[in-house]
Amino acid sequence: MHPAGEQRQIRCNSFHLVTLKRFVPPHHLLQALLATARFGSMARAATHLDLTASAVSKQVLELEHLLGVALFERIRKQLRLTPAGQRYVARIEPLISELEEATKSVVVGAAQGTTLGISSVPSFGDKHVVPHLREFSERHPDIELRFVPYVRSYDFSVPELDCAIRFGEGSWPGARAHYLAGSHNVVIAPSKRAHGSPPLAKPADVLHYPLLRHLSVPNAWRDWCRVHGVDDAKSLSGPCLDMCSTIVQAVASGMGLGLLPACIVHQDLDAGVVHSPLPVWRIMPWGYYLCYPEEKAGLPALVAFRDWLLERCGALEPDAGSRPLHSTGN
Repeated sequence: MHPAGEQRQIRCNSFHLVTLKRFVPPHHLLQALLATARFGSMARAATHLDLTASAVSKQVLELEHLLGVALFERIRKQLRLTPAGQRYVARIEPLISELEEATKSVVVGAAQGTTLGISSVPSFGDKHVVPHLREFSERHPDIELRFVPYVRSYDFSVPELDCAIRFGEGSWPGARAHYLAGSHNVVIAPSKRAHGSPPLAKPADVLHYPLLRHLSVPNAWRDWCRVHGVDDAKSLSGPCLDMCSTIVQAVASGMGLGLLPACIVHQDLDAGVVHSPLPVWRIMPWGYYLCYPEEKAGLPALVAFRDWLLERCGALEPDAGSRPLHSTGN
């Protein structure tokens, strides 16, 4: 490379200046850069890449000329990234890893046809999907499940997303939706009633406590109160939280009462983290659904996952199997 302190000017040609916004250097040049940066030695990078040190040196130099930027410098016989090189490596390293992973995924998926991209609302996925994935894998060892971040679960135009577990009323444009669970809701309270706190013996007693609401269904308490003939004026004034687990923790700490799907809180009830003071269940018009676009309905991996999940969820609620299949087109 170049002696310490030596300033280099690498001129960009007119093609580079005109096409910079659309230009992506060849992959083998980027690999030479990353390997050299990783090992701090072109000789070691060459061994890793199964090349000669001379070939790696030429590739790095070619990349520098393409970019018009010096990426390495020698300081006291040590090869180091320049500040520009450090910034560039930090940006492209995760991109190259993601590209390689995406390439591997599409090649394996195309060859085997058994990769299924899924996404799940955390509350349901953590309770009823992830803990039982081993069972699914043992039944279908040829199917690879790939989880997509839930923030992308409403966009079936994302190529890697095949199906999603969503929370709602079961109707999404262009998607089929199979009811899983979640319509049975139960009031939860702290496992130990604080000294002097009002009793919870009948529905109207909930009005003596703050009513914690879920961000996705802020009107749940209002609907519950109306069904049970309770004044609902207070039902929209409680704190609004964004996760079922957060509501459970808030209830356990004495912050107020929660109204959540029984399938989500049954483990906390069994463990005594919270308790259900009222023997009243309320079937709400929403729940958890497995959704997928119409055009993917026949994917073998999706059919296998759907059937397995419906079988698992069939015992969660008495009427789970009787809930309808929703299908709407664009």
